[in-house]
Amino acid sequence: MRGVDLTPPLPAKDHPGFSSADYHSSSEARQGIAHLASTDPGERKVDFVIQHEEGVSTIQKGSNTVQGSPLPPRLADRMPNISNRPAAPSKPEPPQTGGSSSGGATQGGSGRLAATLSSAATGTLGAIGRAIPGVAEAEATLVSLAFTAAKYAATSSLYTPLMGAAEALPVAAGAGVVGAGAGHLVRAGLEQAGVDKGTAATVGFGAAVLTGAALGSFIPVVGTAAGAIIGGVLAGALYLWSL
Repeated sequence: MRGVDLTPPLPAKDHPGFSSADYHSSSEARQGIAHLASTDPGERKVDFVIQHEEGVSTIQKGSNTVQGSPLPPRLADRMPNISNRPAAPSKPEPPQTGGSSSGGATQGGSGRLAATLSSAATGTLGAIGRAIPGVAEAEATLVSLAFTAAKYAATSSLYTPLMGAAEALPVAAGAGVVGAGAGHLVRAGLEQAGVDKGTAATVGFGAAVLTGAALGSFIPVVGTAAGAIIGGVLAGALYLWSL
């Protein structure tokens, strides 16, 4: 449903579902959204997997809570009965006394800022990664495999790693592409400055790996160190491939 307008503007006197401006994708999407918005957990017979511009969201037939990527507002607002990954209730902070209250407030603000920046970086890299042909499709395939695995006792243990891979894949791809792009910018700048092509290419490779590693630290699920390694390797490989 990436880019699908549920209610596209129609010419005067045209009717939804019959107008040539009301695309088949919009009509079909409205039916699915209407079904989700009008049913409670257990009333649906199938799981819904929705691929959109912010990732892949899954709503299981026995639940009204989104799993995976949160739904974008344009879809979530149409389904007020669906819990769009609500944040866990925050624990009350212990009261601060004396001079420590200022430090505690500063640390809390810094933590929230870091979390916000990390979320923004992950979302941006994920969007870049999904723009690469095949990445969004692979993400959706992993989600589908995860829910298939969850249905059988013999494969249920694969659910968590498959969902983790689906969440990490587009971010890793984005880190690799941006890192490789940074390397090429450095290489081109050095060549413009008169540096020989061999040296410029080598320095560009280092810049690609370092940038990919820095961005790879934002890859979810795998951890900061592993994410940095993955991002660096992908960025370096893409840089060399695109030379």
